[in-house]
Amino acid sequence: MADMTNGKLGKFLSIEVLGMAISLIFVGGMAWASLNEKVNASQEETAAISRDMVEMKRELQVIKTSLEVIKLEQKYTARDLQEIKQQGKALAEIRKLLEKQE
Repeated sequence: MADMTNGKLGKFLSIEVLGMAISLIFVGGMAWASLNEKVNASQEETAAISRDMVEMKRELQVIKTSLEVIKLEQKYTARDLQEIKQQGKALAEIRKLLEKQE
């Protein structure tokens, strides 16, 4: 190696630099592919989360509607119970009037 001339040294260094450049391009490409894969996975996960949120909003709306229906039914049940009590009082008064007539 001691008798290596500048031309041979230049060719050796250019081959070495070329090999290093190819290696860097390969490593950069692999890193880019890995990063791109992770970005795609993140986008898919985000889309899945968005779909889940839409479904949860629908389910929440169903629950809210069911609660409103239950509240209305309770209101009507309470009103019906009040009417039944009033009818019971009215029937008791009618019975007293009929008993007095006998």
